[in-house]
This record gives sequence, structure tokens and C-alpha cells, in this order.
Amino acid sequence: DYTVNLSYEDVPEIIDGVFQIKTKEDLLFFAKVVNGEKVVDGVTSQDAVLLNDIALNDVSDFDTWNEENTKERIQWTPMGNSNTAAYTGTFDGNGHKITGLCINDAEGQNAGLFRYNKGTVKNLGVEYVYIHCANYAAGIAVFMSTAEALISNCYVKHARFDVSASGGWGFSGGLSSSPSRGAINNSYCRDIEINIPDGTVGQNVGGAIGRTSAYLTMTNVYVTDVKIKNADPAGTVAGRY
Repeated sequence: DYTVNLSYEDVPEIIDGVFQIKTKEDLLFFAKVVNGEKVVDGVTSQDAVLLNDIALNDVSDFDTWNEENTKERIQWTPMGNSNTAAYTGTFDGNGHKITGLCINDAEGQNAGLFRYNKGTVKNLGVEYVYIHCANYAAGIAVFMSTAEALISNCYVKHARFDVSASGGWGFSGGLSSSPSRGAINNSYCRDIEINIPDGTVGQNVGGAIGRTSAYLTMTNVYVTDVKIKNADPAGTVAGRY
């Protein structure tokens, strides 16, 4: 049963304006708050802390996940809908991990835990990620567009992105697709697979970053075990600097 009840009684505990994320229901509710779909009276904060590891889906059969058999999984909706409605809080993984993140949207773009991040994501692991989309896939944040945007002490492991590269694009990376500003520090990716279909060549695909810029600072970012199919330019860490 993949139905999650998000009634008012399911509001996560909030301490000093920080959402206490203990369950997948808490995380799904918080995402709706960030995206303006839920309002908690008297709370305007987008800050959250994980108190447990969060399993969005059972990943015991992750090696078999594909476009067809993931349609009935819990589908994640990325946080931060647009550049003008970006995530601006602090999301503290607190040393915990999120597993089983699944986004199966063949025509969609900008798929990741966060879509637009202008805040801080730190101390977080994201494992067993499956994304099927047209362009712009990332394990943590698709876009980072302000100097304040930060990914710190995070990792992504066991991720597979099936990206159609519609229009000959691609722009995908284990941590972030197209971070134009901010900083990514002390973070890594391991066991990342990014697939562009035969007959198509995607652009700007990397194990950690799809395409970066001179305004993004990267410190101690590394990648091991990355497989990229049908992309140029592509790179182990970044597809294009």
C-alpha cells in the first residue's frame, strides 16, 4: 500500500521552528510545506532535522528497478518548485540517510531531492535513488543559484538516473545537476549510473555535478565508481566546468 495519509494530525513535531523528521510521513508532509501545499499555523520556517534514517521505499529489489516497475512506488516530489519559490531553510540530515527516493516522470525535468536550493543541505546521505526523467536529474539539488546555497558533508550512493536527454540536453549529476553559485563541500558520490538512450548524446553529465560555473566553490568533492552512457561532455566529477 503506497498511500500515505497526510491529515492535520500528521504534522511533524516542531521545536524552535525546526521540523523534527522521524518518519517518511513526516518527510512527505515537510515537502508539502516547502512547496506551499500544506500550511502549519504560526510556522514559516523551512528548517528540518532528521532524527532517524528514512526509507521512502523498500529497496531490497533496487537492482531490478526500471521505468515500468517503479510506477507504483511512492513518488517523490522535489522540494523548491522554482527559482522564485526555492528552498531557503536548513535541512540537517544529522548523520542520517534517506533511501528509496524514486521519481518516475518520463516527460518531467528538474528531478532530485530538491529542485531549487538556496539554503543549506548538510550531514545527509541519500542512497538507492532511481530517477527517470527527460533532463536535469540529481541526487540532492538540481539547481543552486545564490551565493548562500550550500551542500556540505553529504553523499549520494547507489543511484541510477535514466535520462532521455530530450532536445540533446542531459545536465545530470550525483549531487547536483547545474549549480551556478554557492558551495559544495566535503561531499562524495559512489556507485552512480547515468544512462542516456542509444541514438542520443546528452550534454553536461558528471558523477557529482552536471555543469558547474566559476561562481560555484567545490572543496573536497570526490566520486568513485561512476558509469555514464552516451554523454559528451561528461566527467567523473563534473560534466563541464
